[in-house]
Amino acid sequence: MKKKFFIGFMLGALMVAVTACTNNGQIISPTPTSTAKPTDTVKPTDEPSKQPTDVPQGTPTTAPADNTPTPTNEPSNTPTPLPQKDLSEFNPLDFFKDAIYIGDSLMNFYQWRGNSYVHPDIFGKYNAKLWQAVNSFAVRFAIRDVSTLSEAELGFVPKYNGEARQMWDVVAESGKTRVFMFFGLNDIGVSGVDKFIEQYQELIGKIKAKTPAAKIYIMSITSMRKDKQSTTGGLSNAKIKEANERLEALCTQNGWCFVDVASKLRDADYNLLLTLPDGTKISDGTNVHIEKAGYVFWDEALEKTAREELRKEYYEGGSK
Repeated sequence: MKKKFFIGFMLGALMVAVTACTNNGQIISPTPTSTAKPTDTVKPTDEPSKQPTDVPQGTPTTAPADNTPTPTNEPSNTPTPLPQKDLSEFNPLDFFKDAIYIGDSLMNFYQWRGNSYVHPDIFGKYNAKLWQAVNSFAVRFAIRDVSTLSEAELGFVPKYNGEARQMWDVVAESGKTRVFMFFGLNDIGVSGVDKFIEQYQELIGKIKAKTPAAKIYIMSITSMRKDKQSTTGGLSNAKIKEANERLEALCTQNGWCFVDVASKLRDADYNLLLTLPDGTKISDGTNVHIEKAGYVFWDEALEKTAREELRKEYYEGGSK
């Protein structure tokens, strides 16, 4: 028994020696009994990502998702032009509903001898409060504090609700924004052209300060009769002509509207017409006042102004 055990031990030792010493004495590690599964392989994390060389940096490499909305019917930046309109398509009633009238006896007589009593289709329903006109009214009175006027001077100032008021307050309280004014015949002979122009600008400035949206319409000054000039002091057609030219220039400079109501009522020498070629009477016999037939030219000038202003505002209003 001992002999068999010894022989087995010696054979086992010999096999271990043969297994450990092969390949010129190099030790060969035992072959692993298990191998890693393909899913256990770990990809290196520090390997740089590669960009396609033919795609610019920052350019998406994939098409947008199918649910990305595509803009349709984008609004055009080009405004749609407004339809063209002729002057006849604009209604003067739409214009004069926002008007107030300020002036002297020429304006005062206009409301009785012409205006809405003759042409309600142009001027609309008559409203006496909107006619701040009285005989002998002048710019030099209009710019003064009414509380400083004498009783006689107050007789030359229009009344608003039965009371003499500052014109800039009247315009503001009326709610009207189209301010028509006729002045000059009671100022030029007293103050001279320079002072008259200066005071006229002052009055307009006060009105605009109180009612910034006010649009100013200065009506041209009518001429006087040639045969009456010698009896009216410093008033003359030469001065009226100068004043009209300066008022028109002021309108151009300030964006006001100069309304020509006078040119068809005078001759080539700037004198007031006595009659029309057909014999119709224009002058009423006084130095400056005119008959109802003369106010027909005022009607025409004011209606034309209304249509032109409405058309201008229509196009200035922009596109639809």
